[in-house]
Amino acid sequence: HRDMEGESIDNKKRRRSSQSQAADQVKPKRQKKPFNREEWEARRSTREATASNLSGRGPTQFSDLFLSVFKAQNLVPESEWDNFVAFLDKELPTTFRVSIRSHFTRVLQSVLEKQFLTSSALSLLTLPDGTNIPVEAPRLLDWYTPQGLAWHYTINKKALRKTPALKHFKKILAEEQEVGHLTRQEGVSMIPPLLLGIQSHHKILDMCAAPGSKTGQLLELLHNGLEASEVPTGIVVANDLDVRRCYMLTRHVQHAKSPCNLVTNYPAQAFPDIYLEESVPLKFDRVLCDVPCSGDGTIRKAPNLAKTWSPKAGMGFHGLQVAIAERGLQLLEVGGTLVYSTCALNPMEDEAVVATLLEKHGDCISVVDASHLLPTLKRNPGLTTWKVFGPNGKEIPTPADIPAKSVGMIHKTMFPPEKPEILESLKKCMRFLPQLQDTGGFFITVFTKTKELQIPAFENETVETEESKAEEAKAEETKPTGSSRGREKKDKGGRGYPKEFSEDPFVPVSEEASATYESIKSYYGIENPEILDRLLTRSSKTAKLYLFNDLLKQILVTNSTLKNKDPKYKELRIINGGIRLFSNEASKNRKLTFDCPWRISAEGLPLILPYLSKRVVTIDLMDFALLINSREPVMFSHFLSKKTGAELKDMNVGCCIIKLQPCASPEEFQEFLAKATTMKNEENKLVEELSTAVDWEYLNNMCKTSNFSFVAWKGTTSIVFHMTKLELQSLQNLLFSPAYNYHESFLPKVPTVATQRYLGHEMTHLAKDTEAEVTKEKEAEVTKEKEAEVAQ
Repeated sequence: HRDMEGESIDNKKRRRSSQSQAADQVKPKRQKKPFNREEWEARRSTREATASNLSGRGPTQFSDLFLSVFKAQNLVPESEWDNFVAFLDKELPTTFRVSIRSHFTRVLQSVLEKQFLTSSALSLLTLPDGTNIPVEAPRLLDWYTPQGLAWHYTINKKALRKTPALKHFKKILAEEQEVGHLTRQEGVSMIPPLLLGIQSHHKILDMCAAPGSKTGQLLELLHNGLEASEVPTGIVVANDLDVRRCYMLTRHVQHAKSPCNLVTNYPAQAFPDIYLEESVPLKFDRVLCDVPCSGDGTIRKAPNLAKTWSPKAGMGFHGLQVAIAERGLQLLEVGGTLVYSTCALNPMEDEAVVATLLEKHGDCISVVDASHLLPTLKRNPGLTTWKVFGPNGKEIPTPADIPAKSVGMIHKTMFPPEKPEILESLKKCMRFLPQLQDTGGFFITVFTKTKELQIPAFENETVETEESKAEEAKAEETKPTGSSRGREKKDKGGRGYPKEFSEDPFVPVSEEASATYESIKSYYGIENPEILDRLLTRSSKTAKLYLFNDLLKQILVTNSTLKNKDPKYKELRIINGGIRLFSNEASKNRKLTFDCPWRISAEGLPLILPYLSKRVVTIDLMDFALLINSREPVMFSHFLSKKTGAELKDMNVGCCIIKLQPCASPEEFQEFLAKATTMKNEENKLVEELSTAVDWEYLNNMCKTSNFSFVAWKGTTSIVFHMTKLELQSLQNLLFSPAYNYHESFLPKVPTVATQRYLGHEMTHLAKDTEAEVTKEKEAEVTKEKEAEVAQ
């Protein structure tokens, strides 16, 4: 009962208690502050100003250094300076775009137009204190292409959370973004992909891609104009330096549902050559160079930058930005287009970088005049002169005046150029200032490549050197022992993503697993196996099969072949790629037996659907409504179409495809409506409820906008859609609620058990999913418990 010093623990407690009492006696009592009416009035006016701003954010505190430096740069005329600063003080509006790759693009577009363009609920908001504030109604971004997909609403994201009147609108954005039907993205961030002029055969590189909103946009533009089942011949390679950000990037990319994507993990300035065949590196038709920067154009969403800003931030990024853009130009095909962009307003990160590239490679590249592109988009030309300031805010007139202590920080490439042809090119750069159309600050330049750059050959990271061998050997010696699973858990960081690259390569299916193809072909009736020739896997167990287009498969197979043929070639650092087309359910449910364990994934369904001749069931609107809104898996006997019920009953247990067939003509719809509004089913009370509650005309019109098909799981006596709870909820709101009403309605909530089944974690129950069998199992368990008690 004594501590390490030999003192009794009881004595120590008493001593510490007496010490704390003595401290309390010495501590002076807090004096009550007298009431000050002036301070109270000031706090009250601040609260009122905050409430009228709908954001809860006070005025932005601009440092004197920030204001003096940027005013000296003449970003705007003297008469517009106050307006420029006033817009920097405002929070960003809400902007988003509807995905082209979603089944529900036209449906969601129709719903948003009905909600935003005709409803007055979002143009007059009521605050919690009862105050009514008029705001600008949501509007389409007229410069965005394709038209009718991008929206702008003056309310900022904090107001969405704090204003009860916007709860409905916020939920639309949150849930539809989660399922990939739309993407919340800043307006100016949507511009660079649009200036690339993407076509379906282009090979595109996004050098600094995370978090991925621009990459998703690139993939959508690659597919634009094609049918859902068509695969572009071009590709999008999305790269980022940070492994964890690469996994965030993968989530955005997966929403595009494209087999033409590859996510890699490299420093952008050291992005390696990718080989189509031995000694034939790939050149890209389009390169997006959205480089790291100080971000001083993002003050509207990060106001602390205005208080802590220093010229030093831009100086640190200048060299890196030049290196990344230069590597992008190396990888660009002659005649191709590169877009250089930053979210910075500092000329050292914008025009100075462009001038440096033109000074070094002016005979190989040129700046494109893009003023005719997106004609309704407001922009300012680039600067032809600017001032360079030291870290302390003191102006440095010429390179000869650079202080000795700043020689390594400030370079002569940061100063304005003198050549007239470069100055003329800088006018073709584009500056997007906040006050022009209520956006953040942004800078964009469009380059074209006229001939190959005359610079030393790049040291390819995919080719092994003696130095890299030594580094790998040293890393192998210091690597911790134990299972890879244990190391993987230790390496996890941030949101559960690995800190270091640890992914297996994509490889062809092994000869031992080649019977997989025959099983899939016979089970789904795939007569033309062309699509199966483009499948790759990531593990020897072959639990998942990924679909790629022909070019990406050639790249991945060549990479694997070169590595095996010549040890000097390294494996590409690929985080993810393609689209998951098949998953092996036998590995998850070993208790079940399948004719074919391979389930088609929902994201790959549109691509493989034209090839299927088996396991596809067509249903009408009534049975579709029953499947979507049922609390539990639907029994075959509950289907209103006896033909559909019999067809499903005759199928074996496993994956199947449900294809919706709306009424094609007005006469056919009237005939259906007469039946639907009088339907009854004694076994399922939901049928009668749906017959009168659903707006059948709205549902039929929405379903005619696209060919809706869904992955389902067929049990022994019932069937259920294979989708998540959020996907099901979005489907209900889009198709069964014309007002897109998230409040209580006739639609039943998705129960927990059904949710687990949609997620695919409880599929072992689907082979015994009748209520009678479940009841028998419960009774048997109770009987066993009683017998055990008696025996005890």
